[in-house]
Amino acid sequence: MRSRRGTSGGGRSTGRRSSGFCQSFVKSLDDDATAPRKQRHTAHRIWQRLRDEHGFTGCYTVVKDAVRSMKVGTKEVFLPLSHPPGESQANFGFAEVMLAGESSRVALFVVSLPYADAV
Repeated sequence: MRSRRGTSGGGRSTGRRSSGFCQSFVKSLDDDATAPRKQRHTAHRIWQRLRDEHGFTGCYTVVKDAVRSMKVGTKEVFLPLSHPPGESQANFGFAEVMLAGESSRVALFVVSLPYADAV
């Protein structure tokens, strides 16, 4: 049985032809993390830029697979919270406030009953 290491299911290699070009768009993907959603680079746009600006001769699928592997684990995850009745949570911290016209750092202690919000 043949090993499929380095292939993406269909027998095509992943990243071999694009490995030298990865540095060109890694910075773009890092900068995209703070950009508005509609202004981020897509895999297709990255492929176009690599082809036009750097003479990349690889196919779009190679770039798409490389971008997908770099974006794995970057999605925001939400966990459902469960708060039984009678339990509270407390938080302690500091905040900058305007007190008597001057900026001042004050200590905060907050206790909340999360079950009261869930009902």
